[in-house]
This record gives sequence, structure tokens and C-alpha cells, in this order.
Amino acid sequence: MQKLRVTLEKVKQQNLQLAQSNSQMLAELNSVKERQKALNHEIGCKNGLIIAKNLELGGQLVNSLTHLLAHHMIHGAFMHFYFREKIKP
Repeated sequence: MQKLRVTLEKVKQQNLQLAQSNSQMLAELNSVKERQKALNHEIGCKNGLIIAKNLELGGQLVNSLTHLLAHHMIHGAFMHFYFREKIKP
């Protein structure tokens, strides 16, 4: 009977240790999950900023290309008129 009590006490100690380990692992897991949520939020915010910046740069690029194209069209039309007038017999 004494041997069973000793064995029961050992099992209780092991159970307590397992419960403590389990609690610690769950706490670490929850901490990691919270950190992951925070990082995902940060990534989402940064992606939003990148998209906004790309749209802004894209708009600037379109404006620059439009300006450049208009300049070349005006310049090309002028040159065409200029050379046509020069070459006239």
C-alpha cells in the first residue's frame, strides 16, 4: 500500500509539471499569435502606403508622359511645317 502512495505522489508531481509546462507553452503560443497579428497589421499598413505611393508616382508618370508627348507633337508639327515651307519650290 505504501508503494502505491509513493507512485501516486510521483504521478501527481509529474501531472503538476506537465500542467505547468502546458500553461507556459500556451502563454508563449498566445504571445506569438499576438505578435503575428501586430506584424500582419504592420505589413498591411506598409502595403497600403506602397500602393498609395505607386499610384501617386503612376499619376506623376502619366502627367510627365502626357506633357512629353504634347511637347513632341507640337515640336514635330512645327518642324514638319518649317521644313515643308523651306522645301517648297
